[in-house]
Amino acid sequence: MHCDLIFGVTSKSKTSTYTINVYQGAMWLLNRATVMGEVDPNEFQYFIYRTTCKKCPLLFQVSGFSNGDPDIFISKGTDGYPTRESYDFSSALAGAGEQLHIDLDTVKAKLPGTENMEDFYIIGVTSKQATSFVLQAS
Repeated sequence: MHCDLIFGVTSKSKTSTYTINVYQGAMWLLNRATVMGEVDPNEFQYFIYRTTCKKCPLLFQVSGFSNGDPDIFISKGTDGYPTRESYDFSSALAGAGEQLHIDLDTVKAKLPGTENMEDFYIIGVTSKQATSFVLQAS
């Protein structure tokens, strides 16, 4: 398989600095869309969700279909993929069906200096056992 990436950057200033983040292997998660996935033990499957609403709360829900207990780990922004050790929000609770509610108060408390919800959210789904799952965002 062949993949071409073309970037165009322009600036009126000669001293501009740019950061370009490219994510490979992450699927877009659309509002109210349900996606199915599966993970091997302690591996992650990643999704990217974007909200343009400044005050809207977010709800992420994951349900497992097999013996595994899927957990959600989320990083706000495009600085990197979340892991069990490095994340902004997590649903790591007991049970095969979990949800993670994130509102503006939660974001401000967890990430001081953040003024709104608008951003990219990188969602990692993992499990200590191999599992199939369904993920939804709203």
